[in-house]
Amino acid sequence: MPRMPTITSAVMIEFLKSLGFRQTRQRGSHKFFRHSDGRRLLFRFIRVKTLDAASLIRYSKTLS
Repeated sequence: MPRMPTITSAVMIEFLKSLGFRQTRQRGSHKFFRHSDGRRLLFRFIRVKTLDAASLIRYSKTLS
């Protein structure tokens, strides 16, 4: 099985925006996003780290 790619938090936020999510508010490192169809997403922004495979899988389930 191929390895999951790792990406930074900034790349993930740009990806969310390209899917139509917009940031509604922020509390500390937690950014809250909302889509026009009602979906909501909480994203923990970490500037220096990359997201691991478990985080990517969890967010992909939320986005679908």
